[in-house]
Amino acid sequence: MADKEQLQRLFEHIRDEMLAKLDEISTMAKRNGRASDVVEMELDLEAGWAYQLLAKFGTRRDLTLEGDCGGLSYLIRNGVPVSHVDALRASYLAELEVARAPAVEDGIRRLMFYFDIPDTALNREKAMSKMFEAGPRHFSTSTNAMSWWTGV
Repeated sequence: MADKEQLQRLFEHIRDEMLAKLDEISTMAKRNGRASDVVEMELDLEAGWAYQLLAKFGTRRDLTLEGDCGGLSYLIRNGVPVSHVDALRASYLAELEVARAPAVEDGIRRLMFYFDIPDTALNREKAMSKMFEAGPRHFSTSTNAMSWWTGV
């Protein structure tokens, strides 16, 4: 298993990369007027909640967001309106499909290798959860999903 310092270096690298990309996105949104578009903001919120579900429940578990599903309970407890659940389910399933793609797992493995983190299922799941905690926009279905994962 990876030691805490190795994982911390990996997570700091991921954080720094994501902050740089978010700054670019923010600048472009302001320039193109997207920041004030209510529909776009709702899509961003839905993608953000989908990422929170993936961070909290992992990528190996399928959530239905129906009935007694833990993911649905999590959303409701955190104030997500029931009227958004269907859209969130669609976002969650799309992001889950991307997260399970071989290219994404290969990207995680490359990052772990770069930071000398042992390649174990547990370490891959921890790294993936940290990616999702950091938020959308890095391997989102709305962008070139795999480009971010191909380099360190």
